[in-house]
Order: sequence, then C-alpha cells, then structure tokens
Amino acid sequence: MRATRFICALAVPLVTLATAGWAQRLVEEDLPEPDVWEEIIPEYVEAEKVFNSRNQADSRALFDAFLAKVEENSIVEDPPEEIHALVANTHFLRAQVDFNVGDTEGVEQSLNTLLANEPAFAWDRSLVSSKFAELFDAAKAVLVGSIQVAANPTDARISVGRWTADDTGLLQLPLGPHIVIVERPGYSTVEQEAEAVTDEVPILEVALERTAAVLTLFTSLEETEIYVNDVLQGTTAVPSGGAPSDAARMILDDLQVGSYELSARKEGYRDFRRKANIELLQDYYMSEPIELEPTAGTIVLRGLPAGVIVRANGELVAPSFDSGEPALILPPGEYQLALTHPDLGRFEADVDIEDQDRVELPIRLRPPLILLGVLGGDETSTERLRSLLGERLDGLDRWALIDRSEAGDAVLSAAGVETPQLRAFAQAGSRQAIPWAKIQEEADRRAKGALYVLAVLSDELLADRAHVFLFPQAPLPTQPDVVDIALSEGVSDPLAAMLDSSIISERPSMGATIVDSPVAQAPLVVQIVEGGPAQAAKLRVGDEILEIDGVALTSSQHLRQELQARVESHVRSGKTVPLRVLSASGEREVQLAYETTPVIVGPRESDLLYSAAAYELLRLSLDEESLVPPWVIRLNQAAVFLRGGDLQNTIRFLQSVDPPPSSPIGKGQIKYLQGLALAAAGGEYSSNADASFSEAAEVVNGRLYHADGPSISPRAKARMRVLN
Repeated sequence: MRATRFICALAVPLVTLATAGWAQRLVEEDLPEPDVWEEIIPEYVEAEKVFNSRNQADSRALFDAFLAKVEENSIVEDPPEEIHALVANTHFLRAQVDFNVGDTEGVEQSLNTLLANEPAFAWDRSLVSSKFAELFDAAKAVLVGSIQVAANPTDARISVGRWTADDTGLLQLPLGPHIVIVERPGYSTVEQEAEAVTDEVPILEVALERTAAVLTLFTSLEETEIYVNDVLQGTTAVPSGGAPSDAARMILDDLQVGSYELSARKEGYRDFRRKANIELLQDYYMSEPIELEPTAGTIVLRGLPAGVIVRANGELVAPSFDSGEPALILPPGEYQLALTHPDLGRFEADVDIEDQDRVELPIRLRPPLILLGVLGGDETSTERLRSLLGERLDGLDRWALIDRSEAGDAVLSAAGVETPQLRAFAQAGSRQAIPWAKIQEEADRRAKGALYVLAVLSDELLADRAHVFLFPQAPLPTQPDVVDIALSEGVSDPLAAMLDSSIISERPSMGATIVDSPVAQAPLVVQIVEGGPAQAAKLRVGDEILEIDGVALTSSQHLRQELQARVESHVRSGKTVPLRVLSASGEREVQLAYETTPVIVGPRESDLLYSAAAYELLRLSLDEESLVPPWVIRLNQAAVFLRGGDLQNTIRFLQSVDPPPSSPIGKGQIKYLQGLALAAAGGEYSSNADASFSEAAEVVNGRLYHADGPSISPRAKARMRVLN
C-alpha cells in the first residue's frame, strides 16, 4: 500500500491540491488497433538493407514499392512524421542508387522530390562522394530558400505547414511565398506572409500578444481526461519524444482571471477534483502529477481446475484465494479472459465489471490442439520449426496448444508410416497412399485431442521449409490439411490465422453481380437478381457504383468490405445506405437496404483448414443453444466431408438439409453438391449424378456458396456435359 498525496504548485502560490491515500493498481489497456504505418516500416528497412549490400541496384524497386504503399495509405490517413522521414530517406537513397548506375535523370528527379518535401533535409556528407554532394547542393541552390523569424516570446512555435523552424528561428522552405505561423499557448497566433529566396534571408520580427493564463497539468497515467468546470478539455499525454517515465501532461491555455473547478477522470479510477484560482495572466505549473485512485471489481472463477494459467486482456494474472475461492480482483472495465491448462484445454470469456461488482463465471476449458511433433533429420531446422509452431500456435483464440511430441513417433510407428512417406505425400506429384484413418485412430488413443498437428521437414539434410499436416479426431474426415511454412526469420504463414477463423460467417448480399472492368472507373453492375435489394434500390445493369456513404470505391472487393463494415449500423437496424452511381444518363443517388446471407464453404477453398472446420461444425451440431441455423451447419458439413472424400456422409448430410424455400443457396446447392459426390462415386451412380445436376440447373436464381455467389445453372450444365 502506497499512500499518495498530490499538491499542485503554480509559479505563484495560487492553487493547492491534495488527495487522500490509496493503493495503486496497474490498468489493463485496450489492445491497439493495427497501425497501417507500422506495418509498412519493415518494407523500408528491407530496402535499406539491400541498399547497403552488394546488390544495391535491387533496392530501387524495393524503395519504389515502399513509396507506393505510403501513397496508398495516404489516401486514408495522413502519414506521421516518422513516415515523412523515411520517405525523405527513400528519395535520398534512390538518388544515390541512380547516381551509382549513371542515371542522371533519375538522380535529378529524386533530389527534386526530396527537397520539395523536406527542404531542410540533413545528411552526413562524409558518406557520399563529392560529386553527388555537388549535385545535391546544386539542386538545393535552385529549389530551397530561407526565412528568419525573430519571435517574442522566444519559445513560440514557428511553422509553415508541417515544416518547423530550428532553435534559432530559421525556416528552410521551397522557393516562393509562404504563410508563416507563429503560435504559443496563452498568446494570440500570428500568420504572416513571407517569401523564401536564395540570395538573401528575409527577417520577420513577430511579437505575440498575451491573451490568457496557461496552466500545465501533469498526471501519472496517460490519456487521463481533464475537465474545467465539468467541460472536457482533452486527455493528457507524454510529449512527443519524451521518455516513458515522463509524466503525462495537458496545457490549458485559455484561462482568464477567476476561480475554476478542475477535475481529472479516467475509466477504472475515481475522479480527482480541486479548485484553481487564477489571479494573473501568466504561466502556471503543477509541481507533482495527479494520481487517481483505482476502483476494482471481483470475478469469481467457479470450478477453476488446479494448474490453470489465467490471462486478462493478454496479461498474466494470479487468482486470489482470500475469500476461499479463486477470484480475480481487477479494475472496472471490459475484459477478455483466457484460461489455459496443459491437459484440459482452454476457456475464454468476455466480462464487464464495475466498481464493487462481483461476477461469478463458470469455467469451461476449450478443445486441445495436439502437437504430435516435428519429423526430419535436420536438427537445427527441427528446433527452429518447433519454436515457430510454439510462437504461432500458442496464442490461438479458438484452440489450446498442447505439446505431445513424445507421442508422435509412437503414433506413426503403430500406423506403419515413416517420415519419407509423409514428405512424398505433401510434395507435388508424389501423392502416396497414407493410412490416415489408422494415424487418426492411434492419435486418439495415445494423445487424445480435438485436432492434431504433425510437421515434417522438407529435407533430411538441410531444410528451408516444412509440411504441416492437420487432421481431426475420429469420426471426422481423415483427409488431412497440408500447410507449407518457411523456416526463414520474419517469414509468416497462414496457419495461425486459418486455425483462428470460423467456418461460420455471413456476408452482405445486394442481389446483384458486381465486377471490376477495365472500361469502368468503379465497380460495375452486370446482373440484377429479380426481387433482390439491388432491384428494390433501382440499380440497373451498367451502373458504376462510385461511392458508398460518401466513401469513394476502388474495386468490387472494396465495395464488399464497406458493406461488411456497415452490417451492424445499417442491416441490423434496418437503415439504408446511400450509393452514388454513374450511368449513361449521369450520376444519381440510390438508397440500398441490403441483407446478409450465410456463407457455405466450397470443397476447394485454399484459405480454409477443413480439419478445423469439421471439428467446429461437429461442436455446433451438438450445441442446443447455438444460434447458427441447423441447415447452414449441415450444408457446411456436407461440403467438408465431400472434400475429405467421405461420400457416404456427404450424401447423409445433404439429405438432412432443410433450407428456407426462399434461400438462393438452398435446393440448387444441395443438388449440385450431391451431383459432385455421386460423380465421384462413378460407375452405377453416374446417371444419378446427371439427374442431380439436371435438377440443380433448373433452380431459378440458384447460387453457390452465398446469395451473390456463382450461378449454379451454367456450372451444373457444364458438369452434365462432362458426364455425358
């Protein structure tokens, strides 16, 4: 327990603040959204690495690719200063590449672009040739000028756009007129026009007028909300470039003489309040950070088995047993709890607790993902692969990774399978008969799990890749999924993402076929389904969909993404979404009331693990509280068993499907999949397959996989021609 007291001392003794003591507790922060700029920084790093190698010329294409990504992201979000700096370095290094290969025009273009964007670009002249330095100086001499600003007060910020003056007030800018902005909290802002020239340095003298008192607040926690007289002023933050230990701060720069009620608030903490008296228009500073008192709630983990590891929002937490039963004492908020056990599996739950809340949570652990080991003679690569699998599979949301590598050799030995057979099975053109049913049986007996993972190195002596086999417990299909992964540093693979993906999904349905066309500037409508949302919105064949809800569209995929993003806000609430379309008669706006449709998996999906899907569907079929329609589960099960070559179960599931009569993925898809299964059976079932395809072809507006999927009729007719 650490008693805390805070006193706010201003430059003159006007404000005194104090609070009582309390225990301080760490706060679980929300997981951040992916940063599109952070994601492309490695591309620059790789380009710079190649620039500094013997293959320097190859870095030109990598730098160009990085710039293209920056341009693409800039459509959605302005780049931060870090990205601007990398872009400047990119143009500077490209100029050196062009210089070294004798491309004079390329050097000039890169330097001109660099100086247009970063006129004050600084670099180490000792790292380049004197000739290149002369070219840089020559370009700067005709493109960049300067303006000297003498500001009062001297700590005022001087800028032109995103360009700022140095400590002496000197601005380096592209030649020509500019609007110079001089600003400082508590003072009026001055904007003055000046021209940057090369033959002299214009001097601007600017005196700012004091207009308000300035109070700088400090808090021990970032993103603390600051209120003045119960009006939100913003949140505190550590200054740019500050150390992690620095206190967060906020500057209140519009205070006049008088008395104010200051308050600091942060979710999970009690409010801080104090009076502040402002007697003069001057700068004031708090001497110590505000420390907020945390609140707490209790989550009782009912039925928690011994040996369970508990994480809240990704952070390891230890249950307390003070009340005689395991419980988590946490600040109020929303929590994603993840509980793992080496044998029993994994459990997750989302819990929202408030101050003094007591929530009882029954624990049910999740199905285990069993690692049966890594096979291969290259010991270094074996350890590398084992590490990779551990890193990528241990943090899965839908499975609990359990290492049973010691059982792998026994499973394969009992099944009569050796490593070269598995390697040959995985490699193209070498499909050999493997007794997968026997492997599945032995895995169930020796290392019982829901889903099994078995990895084989691509080579016994020196492996750079591995084949990962995944198959489910019996009696699910024995045909395994095979995923190839690279063992190189920094190379990712889709395995973890596919394991964490659910087979059950919905997608928006417009009742129209939308394509990308080289003759259209936007997604093009090529077919309208009678009675569908597109027809109701009065869309017409030939329309180009320029915008959705004010967002300019770049492709049909972009349109689908934007529709998906509005499912909760529009489809669930019954709201329409505006579309701006272009036709031969001009532009117009229509209101689309679209729907969602279930997605039925195809038997040849490249980004799906059928083994994981089979187990998920099995659990859903046994869950009486599942909200997924039974017909969607059974139709997906039929597709999964068809892919696994289990024709008998495929037919059984298809015969049990009872879709809504109005569903475009109902009867037609059932008959089409039945035709595929019967055609695969061959022989005496060929005529039955032909009959099934014939029925599928006659279904009006029948679609495969989802409501806006491929039309069934032409595919079914093509299958009939093959059979006959």
